[in-house]
Amino acid sequence: MTEPCPTARSLAAAFDTGEITAERAVADCFSRIDAREATLGAWMVLDRDGALAAAREIDRARKLGDKAPPLAGLPLAVKDNIETADLPTGYGSAIYDSHRPAGDAAVVAQARNAGMVVLGKTVTTEFAYYSPGKT
Repeated sequence: MTEPCPTARSLAAAFDTGEITAERAVADCFSRIDAREATLGAWMVLDRDGALAAAREIDRARKLGDKAPPLAGLPLAVKDNIETADLPTGYGSAIYDSHRPAGDAAVVAQARNAGMVVLGKTVTTEFAYYSPGKT
């Protein structure tokens, strides 16, 4: 893909006009990730199935005329030092490899409540402090 990624504002406007669906926006993000991840190494884990299911649910609700939350359908990457209940959170450290927190961090919970779609977890410096990650 040679076109630039849309801004959150332009993507939200495109959702409102029906120009694009949340599912298409999420699928486009995964296409961009697939094209660049081998070089960038930015992701710890991607949740393709979960993200696409969440996007489809947003699209279904929109079709039914339900009022969408303010950020409904916008894709989100969560740093690996921020807890997510449905994805491993390793804090950039091997000692927490595959750790599953009991719940979402407040910022993730708020983003989800506002309708954002979590794509996955991105690389972070170990404990967000000292030893750099692979990116």
